[in-house]
Amino acid sequence: MKKPGFTDQEEKTMYDKHIIGQYVIIYTPTFPMATFSGRLNRIEDGHFVLNPHSGAEYDPTKGQIRKMIKLDSFIPTSPSPVIELTSKKSLENSCRYANKQTEKNHKEEKERNSKKSNN
Repeated sequence: MKKPGFTDQEEKTMYDKHIIGQYVIIYTPTFPMATFSGRLNRIEDGHFVLNPHSGAEYDPTKGQIRKMIKLDSFIPTSPSPVIELTSKKSLENSCRYANKQTEKNHKEEKERNSKKSNN
C-alpha cells in the first residue's frame, strides 16, 4: 500500500533524499506497537530494509543478547510509521544497556532460585 497523495516513486524519492543510509528508529502504528532500529539501506517492495539492525540472540547461559545483526530486516512501509533519526553509537549503547539489564535480571533470578533451594 502506498501513502495517500504519493506515487510509489514519489514516496521512494522522498525517503531517498532524507534518510537512506542513515541510522533510524522506526515506530510502527500497529497494535501492539513495534519498534525497529538499524541503518536504512533501501526501500524494496513496500518495505524499509535495515542492515545492520538491532536484534537479539539467545544464549543459554546469558539469556537474550542484544546486538547489531548484519542481516537484512524488512519492515513494512504501510501503515505509515514514524521514523526518527539516530546514530550507530546510540544503537550500540542501547544494546549494551539492554545486555547489562538482562545480565542483572539473570543474576537476580539465580539468587532467588538459590535461596528457594536452600530453604
